[in-house]
Amino acid sequence: TTVLSPSLPFGCLSSRLLYERVAAVYAEAAPRHSQPPVSLHGQLLWREFYVCCMHATPNYRRMAGNPICRQISWGEDAALVAAWREGRTGYPWIDAAMTQLRREGWIH
Repeated sequence: TTVLSPSLPFGCLSSRLLYERVAAVYAEAAPRHSQPPVSLHGQLLWREFYVCCMHATPNYRRMAGNPICRQISWGEDAALVAAWREGRTGYPWIDAAMTQLRREGWIH
């Protein structure tokens, strides 16, 4: 991860400029770099894809009122919510993500 994600949505860093600069580095390293979708270019392309989805979909960032989101009736069990928040669900990738969010303030 580059930890650049917070800089992109607010325009502090241009995704086009980042793409071009990465391409310049790739040109020097060719052909020893990874390819999309796992490369940094691939990550940028997927990011831009989801930006387009977000722009075209009402309420994209939330479940309620989002036409492409499955409407799930989540329970309100305080113990389960606490386990999720604290990274104790028993699902390793969820626990890892919540641990990273708690410790670093963001999720990759």
